[in-house]
Amino acid sequence: METETAFIVPRGDPGLAPLRLDMELVHYAESRIPEVAFVNAFKAPELLAVFNKAYLDLTKIVASLEVEMGAAELQANMRRSEVVLDVAPEVLSKRGLKTSEDLRTAVVDSDVKYIEYTRRLQTITAYRELMRGKMKSLEWAYNSVKKILGDRPQLGNNPYQVHDGDQSTQVGENETKRGFGKTRY
Repeated sequence: METETAFIVPRGDPGLAPLRLDMELVHYAESRIPEVAFVNAFKAPELLAVFNKAYLDLTKIVASLEVEMGAAELQANMRRSEVVLDVAPEVLSKRGLKTSEDLRTAVVDSDVKYIEYTRRLQTITAYRELMRGKMKSLEWAYNSVKKILGDRPQLGNNPYQVHDGDQSTQVGENETKRGFGKTRY
């Protein structure tokens, strides 16, 4: 489920309230990805910071989803064990069937609780993959901005910098040093 600024994801343990993933900063960062096409040296640092912060938020979200995936997998495995050990022999004997691995698997696959737990695991896994995709797009946007800046990340930050085509030099760089002499520490 999704709200305007959050995803509501089921927890691995069905007894717990759903997990609310705040996506406000991520949505904001994603809306700024098109700005990469016309980024300049003055806008780049702020844009990099937005992408980086959203990436960090997504890292936390993916970690929490992986915890929930582990809990969901544990619930599914526990139910599977319960069905194989307790429910399957009873169901198979009622039908007059001998126990075999295929028949036990058929009983497990038709168990309503097991189906619910595996669907819960699949849903959490799908959300994790969605978040990983968002992380990848933010990473590409971040790296694109860095690539556009090239070897001159300071370009635009120094008001005393003179731009001469691909060459940039500090004002007074070739002039004689004036002042009070060599610094002593």
